[in-house]
Amino acid sequence: MRIHTILRVRLAWLIGLVAVSVAVVAGCSGDDEEGSVDGSSTPGLVLITSREDSCEYEGPSSVEDGRLTVEAVREGNSDVSIELLRLGPGVEVDDFAAHLEDEQIRLERGSATLGYAQFATLEATLPLEGPSAVQRILKPQPGDLEPGTHVFLCIRSPALELLGPLELTR
Repeated sequence: MRIHTILRVRLAWLIGLVAVSVAVVAGCSGDDEEGSVDGSSTPGLVLITSREDSCEYEGPSSVEDGRLTVEAVREGNSDVSIELLRLGPGVEVDDFAAHLEDEQIRLERGSATLGYAQFATLEATLPLEGPSAVQRILKPQPGDLEPGTHVFLCIRSPALELLGPLELTR
C-alpha cells in the first residue's frame, strides 16, 4: 500500500512539473509583442493617423526588415500624403527637422522649396487623396527597404510634419 502512495505522489509531482514546463515554454514562444502598437500579435506595426490639424505616429522605434507594416489612416477631409524616407549617412533627425522647418517657411512665403535629396531618400509613398482614400497599408517584403534610420513625412498642403524615427534593422 505504501508503494502505491509513493507512486501517486511522484506521478502527481511529475504531472505538475510537465504542466509548469509547458506553461513556461508557451509564454516564451511566439512573436515578441514589444513592437506592436496595441499589444496585438502584429509586431512591427506602425499606425499613422492624419487629422485636419496634425499627424500622429504610433509604433516601435525599431523593427527588423520584413516585419514592418505601415497603416496610414485619414480622419477628416484633407488630402494627405505620407512618405517613408531613409535618412542619408551622417544625417541626424534634428538636422532634417530643421531643414523641414525652413522648407515650411518657404512654402508659406510662396517660394520654391529645395527638397530633401541631400538629407534623405524616398522609400515609399502612401497617398490618401480623394473622398474614398481613407486608409492605405504598406507591407514591404524583406530586402525592399534599406536598413537605417527612417522617418515619415506627413504632407498636408501646405503643412509638412515629421514623424518617427524608425530604425530598420536586418
